[in-house]
Amino acid sequence: MKRHYLFAVVLALPQVALATTISGTLIGAGGGDSSFVTVRAANGTEVTAWCVKKECEQVVGESDDPNQGYFLKKKFKGSKVVLEYKIERNRGRVPGPGEDDRLEIVKQLTVVK
Repeated sequence: MKRHYLFAVVLALPQVALATTISGTLIGAGGGDSSFVTVRAANGTEVTAWCVKKECEQVVGESDDPNQGYFLKKKFKGSKVVLEYKIERNRGRVPGPGEDDRLEIVKQLTVVK
């Protein structure tokens, strides 16, 4: 009986993924229907992750013109940040990619002072 529970847990493990954290410089942000941020680490690695909730509203602004979309606020360009993100299925959160496409989703964005 215990083997059945262990088997179920092992099957569920690939679905459980911890968030990844990267520290670096905020180099970009934007988007049309949804916003994203791009962070460059000291080793040159760049990560672009989608903001699907309000995690990024501190650094990402929304244009008054509905055709312009989102932009990186000028005072935050080049800021040091800590980005926590997770690769998840889209599930309709970001327009464009398919429902089952896997995207980097922002879990937390912290500006380091």
